[in-house]
Amino acid sequence: MFSPWLAAALLSGSAFAAQQPFTGALQPPSQDIEFVNNTGSSAPFVFNSLSGLLRQWPNTYHWNGHTIISGTLEPFTLLYHARRDPAIPSTEEWFAFDPEMSYGIMGGRGLTYMLTYQTLRPAKVVYFDGMSAALSDSGWLDTQEVLLTGKSKGDSNPSEGGGVFGEDRRLTELCKWVGRFGVEGIVRMNAGLCVLHTSLRSAHTHSVCHSELMWCNFQSPSIQLISYLNVTAPGTPYWNSSDFPGWPGRRPDRRPESDFAPPGPPPPKGEPPRRGPGGDPRGGPFSGLPSPFAATSFSEWLRAATVRNTSPQPHIRLDYSSFVSFYDPRYQSLVRARTAQRSMREHRAWLNISDEDAAAAVQEVETVLNRTRMEESGMNWGALARDIVEEWAGRTTQLKAYMRNASETESLNTTEALLGVRRLAYSPLNPYMDTSVAQNSSAWTSFVNAPVVPMTGYPVQLAGSWMNTSALERCKYAATGVTHSPRIHLTSQEVLLRTSIETVLERLCSDYGRLFVESMDADEAMPAEAAKSLVTSWRARVDALTEWLDWTEWLHCDEVCGADVSSSPASSRADI
Repeated sequence: MFSPWLAAALLSGSAFAAQQPFTGALQPPSQDIEFVNNTGSSAPFVFNSLSGLLRQWPNTYHWNGHTIISGTLEPFTLLYHARRDPAIPSTEEWFAFDPEMSYGIMGGRGLTYMLTYQTLRPAKVVYFDGMSAALSDSGWLDTQEVLLTGKSKGDSNPSEGGGVFGEDRRLTELCKWVGRFGVEGIVRMNAGLCVLHTSLRSAHTHSVCHSELMWCNFQSPSIQLISYLNVTAPGTPYWNSSDFPGWPGRRPDRRPESDFAPPGPPPPKGEPPRRGPGGDPRGGPFSGLPSPFAATSFSEWLRAATVRNTSPQPHIRLDYSSFVSFYDPRYQSLVRARTAQRSMREHRAWLNISDEDAAAAVQEVETVLNRTRMEESGMNWGALARDIVEEWAGRTTQLKAYMRNASETESLNTTEALLGVRRLAYSPLNPYMDTSVAQNSSAWTSFVNAPVVPMTGYPVQLAGSWMNTSALERCKYAATGVTHSPRIHLTSQEVLLRTSIETVLERLCSDYGRLFVESMDADEAMPAEAAKSLVTSWRARVDALTEWLDWTEWLHCDEVCGADVSSSPASSRADI
């Protein structure tokens, strides 16, 4: 229901209602505004990939990753490798950024050892976005396969090396490929983040971890072993290989049980089994049953994964100048394939790319990995994209809710409804509008056409000519206008990022601008039904905007369960 107090609250503390210099008839949209409404644009896809890098939820929802980007694993980062034998890895293996992740995969099935490493210096890594550590033939592994094969999947269904489950092949070949460029690890995501290192090969590997680092050389001077512990849960019985056959395509643990040393000596005669860490797994209080101490491993694994749900992994510093995207319009075979696939969840890289575009993508990745960082602008494009999302996502949610309530109310107050829409549409545009130079102009003229008269002595030329144009242009170029200066060098990958950001901002600014102009031009004396119809049309426009942007910030649970609420049916009642 439309709330009069909400309208009053929106307008309180300002003289906005009394200051209405924007009058006149609505002007038709410019060609630029029509351009950004083109549903075939790749800009929102590139933008979503950029803003979601290293964050769990965006990559879980947009699971078919399209980005390959290099970065740096920072010094003194802790990395965890759990295993079922006491060996030190000798070749490529997997790391997790969280001990819960590594233990959750290996713990509870017998003897478990936890090796903790720490980086001693910056280490070069490559990151594949999306659910790139998850095993599926639906597109999650596409960018890796394009890189490794250099050609389209086409109609083939390759089974060499285990196919989808061929993680050992992927580990070995990726490490071999990136090793030519001084890359030591590959960062991928499933339900978290992990690392892949290039020199350890042991008798077994653990299953794909959620937040993962494929590490290519455990003998690298970039890392140091700082802890080696037997973390077998108290009361764990001896592991039986038949109880855990392993994942298809993963290296099985072929060592006989006799080779596994028990976690500690048996207790002296006459004494009860020890219940602390290191107790005899054969004689513990939970002998013959899985240890309840290990039963929490999966939930702890999920707990660790949720930490990076919305915030990026902090120990990876990405090099945005190396942002290679399969959404780049240069890869025309993929542009054509996306014509009938609006949703990013439907987009496939390996399946739809041509052999020519696949080879070109491999060449682009090789080029950026060979590049020196002196060639980049220094712009943190990821932070900029997240700033834009933080600025506009909540506002858009509020605007949609307001218009939904206004359009569905039985007794609409037209004046209050229009004032509320004006305020919500105007607020994000306020930093870019100079009302002093257009007191008697129409709202459209003030937003689209009216230039700013610069302050005396202000060096407009240093910031770019966009500073002295319309509010729409200033809104579009506020963050990136200065990068159009010839004195600032951008890589071709950064130009792609800049274009996507400017296109997204142009769509946001123009849609909000049109809403503001139309609401200012609306007659407050119109009948309530006519006002409802108008608000409903505005609501549809904002719905189209949110569909075009497809931000995951709008996909969340309205209510979050308390920490003391379980998932059992008895605990899921609405009155808890």
